[in-house]
Amino acid sequence: MKTKTLEEWADLYEKKTGDKLDRSQKATFYFPDKGFGVYSVADDMIVILHVCGDGVFWRQIGEVLAIERGLHKLGAICVRKNIKAYLRCFDMKITNEEILKDGKIRYFFEHKHTGKLGRATPTNGDEYLITWEV
Repeated sequence: MKTKTLEEWADLYEKKTGDKLDRSQKATFYFPDKGFGVYSVADDMIVILHVCGDGVFWRQIGEVLAIERGLHKLGAICVRKNIKAYLRCFDMKITNEEILKDGKIRYFFEHKHTGKLGRATPTNGDEYLITWEV
């Protein structure tokens, strides 16, 4: 991946997501060739708030942060239009679908190699809250 400054990664994030970043907040992590990530800890999980760049790398960082703290869950907001393609990219196999009252679909999945479980729950618009076991 091509290296970028933090500002260039932030510009790319805003362009792709349509969200405006609070640039007064420092990124939790920044690697010129991987992008940036911002996370927090909520109850019993690491929550990836904003991320731009190498998604597989950032998932691994999130899992390390969770394991390091004795947590067993990871969460993130996915703004990708095609949630099924997103899940495939991370080696997740959809195991069940639940049609919600508003007609949107919640997807349950399993990691193809580890068997760890997760789900993708639609929020407002086209976003999904993704949570999975670490």
